[in-house]
Amino acid sequence: MIINPLIEQGRLQGVQEGRQLGAQEGRQEGMQASILKILSHRFPAFPAEIHNRILALTDTNRLERLLEATLDVDSPEELTKNGFFE
Repeated sequence: MIINPLIEQGRLQGVQEGRQLGAQEGRQEGMQASILKILSHRFPAFPAEIHNRILALTDTNRLERLLEATLDVDSPEELTKNGFFE
């Protein structure tokens, strides 16, 4: 079987992009899960709205800052006041 070099290059590029996207999504989901776990441990009953807003966040830089903030806030509502969900 003869493989066209351009097609093979495109396939390899697609595989690489898929891996990068998968790694980014995995990191995002891991941070979301960690944030929710910390909040549910610290505040057993926190608003579903905040839960949903955390799951809607996709920016990993913002998620990292939010993860750090969950360790210091006095209430989950504080997170909305600090602009994490804007």
